Amino acid sequence: MSTTNNNPRPLLPFAIALLLCAGLGSAEAAQVGQAPPPLGATASLNLAGQPDDAPVTIEQFRGRVILVDFWATWCGPCIASIPKLNKLHKTYADQGLVILAHTDASSRNLPAFIKQHSIVYPITIGGDIGRSWGVTGIPRVFLIDPEGRVAWTGHPAGMKEEQIVELLQQVQLSPIAMPNFDPASGHEQVASIEAGISRGQLGVGARALERLAQGRDETAANAARSSLAAIGAWREGVDTHIKELEESGDIYATWQTVEAVAEAWTGHPTARDYQNQARELRRHPEWRAGEELQRLLAIPEAQRSDARFQRMVEAFLRRYGDSFYAEQVQALQQG
Repeated sequence: MSTTNNNPRPLLPFAIALLLCAGLGSAEAAQVGQAPPPLGATASLNLAGQPDDAPVTIEQFRGRVILVDFWATWCGPCIASIPKLNKLHKTYADQGLVILAHTDASSRNLPAFIKQHSIVYPITIGGDIGRSWGVTGIPRVFLIDPEGRVAWTGHPAGMKEEQIVELLQQVQLSPIAMPNFDPASGHEQVASIEAGISRGQLGVGARALERLAQGRDETAANAARSSLAAIGAWREGVDTHIKELEESGDIYATWQTVEAVAEAWTGHPTARDYQNQARELRRHPEWRAGEELQRLLAIPEAQRSDARFQRMVEAFLRRYGDSFYAEQVQALQQG
């Protein structure tokens, strides 16, 4: 482990402590192909959609590609990796990449460090630097796929951008657009929450705004109320879209949209309203036909001339010949 003395204190005890802690946690080391242990992040900074010091879990970003970077402010190679991580965040955050740079209390004065190095990705803080993940030296990166499994681990310098791009192809981005806060709030904390909401963390962000709206800081409260009003207007538009989609007869697309809205509201009581609506849509006879259509569409075009595919199409038309999706399936048969 290489270090630079950015803080006026002995570094050897920190290095020894890190190695000892890693040894203690080796039995639970994060293995490629398996789900990692809990991150143990009791606080965070720079995390859009959440107030500073909010705890963070890997699970809350399930469905996205997560890059966990174990690092410290006193580690020279860690600092050298910051520009690369900044670039990855700016390029791929909107496509589903979440970077969590995890450190512990040995990294002092983090807000100033973040500002000094223009760090744009989230920082998480816990009781150790990767002990239960089997980390024996930093920096150490773990890539976690959308299913929550470790896909790759190693030094940041050995991480190829192509690996991230490949994993991002597995991310199913929401079919709905998140609320657009334009212009963004002039209140720094509210603007940070708005940014998180725009990336899909609607439920968590809305709860944070509701807390601010009821707080004693009148400036923050007014800014939060304005953002909540924008969310309310957005929700009205989404509900109108859902209604129109259902009336068109495309029940499966309606269900997909409602599911996405429910997922976006995760962490907020409003999620239950859309979860109930999604369950009702699954009971609709057209939903099954829509699901069968998706299975047909998933078959590569090169295989659609096969007799087996044609039999599948014929079976669909016998069963769902009067459905909303019959015309699309007939087009597959003719194509």
